Amino acid sequence: AILMALRSFQSHLLHLQTTHLLLQTDNTPTEYNLRRWRASTNLIHIVRKIAELLNQIQIHITTLHIPGINNSQADALSRMAWRGDYMVKKQIMQLVFQLLNFFPNLDTFMTRTSRQCRRYFSPLIDRRAEARDAFQPPWTGELMLIHPPIEQIPRAIVIAKRDGVIALFILPDWVLTKYQQMFPIIIAALNLGLVTQVLQEGKKMKQLQLKLPPGDLIAVLINTLEENQFTDTQLDNLNSTNNQMII
Repeated sequence: AILMALRSFQSHLLHLQTTHLLLQTDNTPTEYNLRRWRASTNLIHIVRKIAELLNQIQIHITTLHIPGINNSQADALSRMAWRGDYMVKKQIMQLVFQLLNFFPNLDTFMTRTSRQCRRYFSPLIDRRAEARDAFQPPWTGELMLIHPPIEQIPRAIVIAKRDGVIALFILPDWVLTKYQQMFPIIIAALNLGLVTQVLQEGKKMKQLQLKLPPGDLIAVLINTLEENQFTDTQLDNLNSTNNQMII
């Protein structure tokens, strides 16, 4: 996991000119292996690859062991609800619409009970939903609310850019860093606050004892139409909106 994370964020670390990283883990062997640069025979090749990569990008790493009881963030990541059995609390979502002066008419990746709009795409069989697969119908020209499951975020960004939409993405705050190269131009953005305060868990999450992703949630408004269809008044309102919101 450490090697994959370093490879995934290598370009971003270089862009930030990072020279030092703090690795916090509740895995005692991992902390020992990277602190002493020693490992058992079946792990030594991975440790060497990590050392080679760190040397290549000129980053020094410091390790810190965290007792498992205190490692709540990593625990949340390991048991995270990847497939989106959660929703933004409706009162918060309505406030976001008002602050951005943007009122979508089509919700994606939601169910009949979790939808924020009258029209919606649902992953479940639902005769009221306009489609079951959100990626199947064209998005062109729609005013969309897009809160994709984590695993579907890259594809949702690609489809939004391809079809041409005005859309409000609801995303974990780290997405703008990880996918900055593929993300379209942002019209406005709001920080909604901690995920645990903004999202409402679904029934399956509670039954399976899954965790919400850690960190903050953001609302990002984009326009991928060839010609901007916002009125001048709407754009003026968006530009004057504060890009931070405390719930």
